[in-house]
Amino acid sequence: MPSFRSLAPLAFCTLFSCGSSSKGVTSTNTVSSLSAAAPLIALASPVASRSGQAASSKSLTRLRDATSSGTASAMSLPDQIAAIKTRLGQTTVNACLKGIQLVATEAQTSCFGPSLAYLNYPDSTTGYQSMTSGCAISTGNPGDGCLPSGDLGIWSATEPTGEACTSATMNAQVLSVSSVVNSAVTLMAGLICVAQVNGADLTAGAAALDLHDTINSNLGTALTTASLQRLADQSDGRATYRIAIIGTVNGTPLSVTAVHSPGDTTGNGAAGLISGYLDNTDSMMQEQYRKAFSVLYGIASGSVTYELRSGGTSTDVPLSALFGADGTFDFAAQLARRDGSGMASGGTFERARIDGTTGLGTLVHAWQAGNADPYTRVFQATTSAGASGSADTGYGYFGFGPVLDSADLGSIVGMWCNWAGPGSQVGTANVNTTNVQAQTMTRDATSGLFIPVTTDITYAPTNDCNATASSGFVYEPFGPTGSPSMQDLQKLTPSDVTNDLVPLGTLGVIPDVPSPAPYAIPAS
Repeated sequence: MPSFRSLAPLAFCTLFSCGSSSKGVTSTNTVSSLSAAAPLIALASPVASRSGQAASSKSLTRLRDATSSGTASAMSLPDQIAAIKTRLGQTTVNACLKGIQLVATEAQTSCFGPSLAYLNYPDSTTGYQSMTSGCAISTGNPGDGCLPSGDLGIWSATEPTGEACTSATMNAQVLSVSSVVNSAVTLMAGLICVAQVNGADLTAGAAALDLHDTINSNLGTALTTASLQRLADQSDGRATYRIAIIGTVNGTPLSVTAVHSPGDTTGNGAAGLISGYLDNTDSMMQEQYRKAFSVLYGIASGSVTYELRSGGTSTDVPLSALFGADGTFDFAAQLARRDGSGMASGGTFERARIDGTTGLGTLVHAWQAGNADPYTRVFQATTSAGASGSADTGYGYFGFGPVLDSADLGSIVGMWCNWAGPGSQVGTANVNTTNVQAQTMTRDATSGLFIPVTTDITYAPTNDCNATASSGFVYEPFGPTGSPSMQDLQKLTPSDVTNDLVPLGTLGVIPDVPSPAPYAIPAS
């Protein structure tokens, strides 16, 4: 599986103002008016089960990181927003900060992008070197070996739980890319809650409230800044707040800033930008890297639009080199980095529009595994409520698209069936086929999980996406214990494989999601 450390993925977010409208926050702040400073933004999966929706367990994904193990559940959007609002309503400092921790989670599914062991690869060429780490196939024949993880797309229709692979993989990527942003927002909400409890005053142009001593003494953090400030109002009279957190949490250096303008009492008109980084250790490579991100968001007519950009660099890359003039993560600068000038680990792009009540909507999610990769891997998905109380439904596509700094980022051009195998034409030709993988889903009433209805994902990992029994080509994905053995593969019977990939749009056209409007940050 790809590391997902670039904060990507496939996530939904929302923003609501909490309490009063954005105007009239004066020296007589009440708890509700100060809560308006909180950017209630949560990255959450559009296919996660909601609290009380089903009797059985929610979508579970395996965790793979240095601080967590086992499984975790993808929290729904309404559940996360409710938790933040509850924190904002606490009346003691201890309650404001209870349970806050910084979590950088990496998660994976078994159905998406497994490593693959093979014999008699039909496109094999002399001199090809297969992956060697963990591969039990070593014959000296360039047609025998293993393919690395992350490149095969949707390999199985479901996870062992019965959940559709499109849904489960979206949840896993959300857990991987949202943990840092959501942890930072929770910490910010705790900071605002403390300011309320202390009866703090926020007036436009006043000095920032710095609460790092309170945060440090209660959480055991080593923050040098934990500040809340009201900036000059927007040109339309809306208040603007800036929250900054700098220092170390659980031994992890971080710097996160949120600038936020609340909307009206229903949240309409709210907008803002969250950006920053944290320095972490990659669980596979055991190397330190800087995980940088930006989230630009806005809400209108009850619908949220957001755009997340992120990437990993070496820890010596300064803030000024991470973000562009508009304050968002700079993909062009990221792709220009090579070894010795910032870690060349690619990045993640995600844009979504969702309904603020149901958490359903449309997303585009693209990630590039390395700066030199000539394509991104792309998910496009949409979910909607069923008519007359029937089950929620959705569909999605997976394929490959243009690189992170392309004007067409997020689009899908087709499928690379042979991305990294013998005879791969990546870098020298267009995609193997303009068709893509596709899956339709419906929410199961008993489990609350999205389960597959139709699935078109089958292909052979070859240049023409097909295989014949006469070639002797056999393959098997890695399992829980690792690589299949030679004996395992020799027991397989070669068979004809004809792909069932479909043209993009076969299940329906994914609705367009425009970029949020740029957010103007007033002077202090």
